[in-house]
Amino acid sequence: MKTKVRRIGSSLGVCLPKKVIEYLQVEEGRELQIIRSVNGIELSKMSEETSQVLELCKKIYRENEEWFLMMANL
Repeated sequence: MKTKVRRIGSSLGVCLPKKVIEYLQVEEGRELQIIRSVNGIELSKMSEETSQVLELCKKIYRENEEWFLMMANL
């Protein structure tokens, strides 16, 4: 199975074939996890729990960005 890289605004992206969407059981807006492997990349559906933890981490970072940047420069 193959797909083409396409321009989406100022980014590049790929359209997932219908069979891949059905296999992953994903819908529009669902987060996918991309993992680098020895064979290239692996694409998988992110669990709801992982997605919630990631959003919480992003929120904590946004609220404390200055502190994180200061700690990174020590």
